[in-house]
Amino acid sequence: MFRITRRRPYKDRLHSRKMKHQRLRWAFLALGLLVVLGVGIYGLFFADLFNVEAIEISGNSAINHNLILDSVNQYLENRRFNIPRRLNIFLVNKDSLAEAIRGVSSRIETVKIKKGLFHEIKVEITEFKTFGVWCQLKIDQCFSIDKAGRAFEEAPASSGLILLHVDDHRDKTLEIGQTVLEKDWLEQLILARELLDQKLELKTLNIVLVEDGFGEYQIETNEGWRLLLKRDLSTQNQIDALSIFLEKELTKSERANLTYVDARIKNRFYYQ
Repeated sequence: MFRITRRRPYKDRLHSRKMKHQRLRWAFLALGLLVVLGVGIYGLFFADLFNVEAIEISGNSAINHNLILDSVNQYLENRRFNIPRRLNIFLVNKDSLAEAIRGVSSRIETVKIKKGLFHEIKVEITEFKTFGVWCQLKIDQCFSIDKAGRAFEEAPASSGLILLHVDDHRDKTLEIGQTVLEKDWLEQLILARELLDQKLELKTLNIVLVEDGFGEYQIETNEGWRLLLKRDLSTQNQIDALSIFLEKELTKSERANLTYVDARIKNRFYYQ
């Protein structure tokens, strides 16, 4: 008894072999991709090819260097995609790192982050420059301010010839980051101080903003007398007129015994 078997057509067998070879190629390709991916991940995060090795900090003078460095290191130890940022410089976001550094001190005005070649982070700090000391007497607190009038840190009460010093008796609060006074009024105070020095060789020891004074303020001079001024009058004109008044109306002995000069009325002066 004979068994008869039908052989598969040649084309079917050829197609089957091609499919098998194709599956093997895809399998090897997938394996190769996995190997490349694994090598890539290892190279990126574990082979020290892009890890952060150096941190350079510049521009700080009043702010402690180690405080900034600690802030950077803390940021680098934080994880992104469950990987410490220190292991790959490309995980370091310049904006978020700058924000972390700004939290170190209110004296920091700007932070610039630069990435060196693969392994280095450069931090450039700009600090607020102290232009004056502003004392808000209602809250018994003094602040360092920059020339724009921004309060950037607490300061001890003081007076002197180098910095602008203001005692503000008005009923208001003040916090770090706020501006102490309207821009035009602050500019008037600064201009008055400069003109007294340039035109009259008078040094300003302190400026007093009067409580409920409707824009009135007083300047305490190094000669021991006070100058009373008003915001709504031209500072330039008031000092020019004062210069003429002191030169023509007062003798040296009278000026030496002055208590105050009142210049709050245009082109009129009262003194004691």
